[in-house]
Amino acid sequence: MAAELKQVKGCLVSQEQFFVNKSLSRKKTLEDRNCLLEASSSAATKVLTLTYPFVF
Repeated sequence: MAAELKQVKGCLVSQEQFFVNKSLSRKKTLEDRNCLLEASSSAATKVLTLTYPFVF
């Protein structure tokens, strides 16, 4: 019984580590995409401001 509990605990710890790593990886990906979108938005705003100065 104790050996089975130890095995189950090991599986749960392993799954927890997997999901933590997956979550951190997704967070990093989202942060990277957000930076790219912000840069793109900033560039687009600059172009529009220079092209149509009286609208902004």
